[in-house]
Amino acid sequence: MNRRKTGLLLIAIVCFFCTACGARPEEEKKETPTIRVMAWSAGHTNENRELDLVNEALGDLTEKKIGCRLELVYPTNTLDYRLILGSKERTGSQVDIVGMYGGTYESYLKEGYLMKLDPYMEQYGSGILETLGCGMEELRIKGYQGEEGIYGIPKAMSEIHIKGVVVRTDLLKKYGFSLEEVKQIEDMEPFLECIAEKEEISPIVPTAAMGGFFVNEGLDIVDSAGAIAVRGNKDSVQIESFFETPEFEAYAQMMKRWREKGILSNQIGREDELGLNLVVAGQAAAAELIIRPDEVEEWLGIYGDTITIKGFDMKPFMTTKHKWKYNWFVNSECKYPELAVQALNLMYTDPGVNNLMMYGVEGVHYIVDQDGFFTYPEGVNQENVGYFTNEKWQFYRKIGGLWKGMSANQRQEMEEFNNSAVYSPIYGFILDETPIKEEIRQIRQVIEQFYYSVQLGFGEGETTLREFQSKLQEAGIERVKEEVKSQIEQWRAEY
Repeated sequence: MNRRKTGLLLIAIVCFFCTACGARPEEEKKETPTIRVMAWSAGHTNENRELDLVNEALGDLTEKKIGCRLELVYPTNTLDYRLILGSKERTGSQVDIVGMYGGTYESYLKEGYLMKLDPYMEQYGSGILETLGCGMEELRIKGYQGEEGIYGIPKAMSEIHIKGVVVRTDLLKKYGFSLEEVKQIEDMEPFLECIAEKEEISPIVPTAAMGGFFVNEGLDIVDSAGAIAVRGNKDSVQIESFFETPEFEAYAQMMKRWREKGILSNQIGREDELGLNLVVAGQAAAAELIIRPDEVEEWLGIYGDTITIKGFDMKPFMTTKHKWKYNWFVNSECKYPELAVQALNLMYTDPGVNNLMMYGVEGVHYIVDQDGFFTYPEGVNQENVGYFTNEKWQFYRKIGGLWKGMSANQRQEMEEFNNSAVYSPIYGFILDETPIKEEIRQIRQVIEQFYYSVQLGFGEGETTLREFQSKLQEAGIERVKEEVKSQIEQWRAEY
């Protein structure tokens, strides 16, 4: 090879390597953080075929707003939250934000699964505080929350409601019954007895799995075991064993009577579906229902005259535990706690985020009509829609869209309804269970042994009820009553 060719070859080789060096692979784009939020689900939420579409739209929206992708997770069954919190029992389905009922989360807090949110709330949670109408100090509550600090954040809308029933309209017409004179759940008995005799479906089911039908019109249950009731007014209060109150004894007798009449099926309390869904599906004639004006209007807008809803003759009763009944928490092992609280802040302030969580994707799962109401697109209904939840109570319905059939004045109606609530005479009181933790533990064991059978009419009626009450005495319920009384007296003296 001559010198000229050799030189050209060397130049070509050098150029090749220089080009290769200059064409380094682009640095991998930094992955956008994802914040996963597990919402409570039942019924249709377990069958959301198009949840991926919702999460894609939700992630796109939150990425623009706070730089992370928010993703909804709906578990298929009641679960042990340890499976999705922390790394101790990690199963690949870890979540960052989780919603839990009061009483459920206490053990998870003690085991270190829940993050203390104080520093993040101060910087990123102003919208949450504004929505709740409180300051940081009100969220730093001792007692059933354990160590002082902010761990749980109450859902945006308070748990103000009354109880009532939803009934299949066709069965009311078929047997000539009306709900006009139904003032309390006992008034449903003639209709339910008729259904038990003539129909091959459940006469009545509870609101949700493991529930009963006790309608509490004015008892404030203050302990985590659910055993101590307080009644009274601003001038005086009375502390009682809940399971010895006339209200509970009358309820237990009614449930025994209903079981003997065939009104209660053996599946009562074990259904995976919401009671409303079972009625709509034709599997039950009636269901107990938690009633708020906005939800009732939405259900009637969706299901029309196939269902009839009647509230009982009662006023909403507001307790401290109602405010803290359902809370949002952040996983103690969340990689991005700042983003998690920012995501929560959006859930308390952003209409777009709430509409996606409650209704799905506009144009796919709902459309907005010329009057501004949400409704199904052509060819879509509640049976075939790809995303649907009856449990909108978790989210901030007040800033979400109005479903067709709801009143244009619904916001004002809700405000009037909430203002009608009767507040517990000890609203704001939280029991410190430290001095009675052993008694509470034993009482809880007794309740686990007896409560389900007594409240759903199993056992030997009054004999079983008396045995239940006797076991509670042995477990130390009188000691607990005395401690509750002492703490309430001290609290009332201070406030």
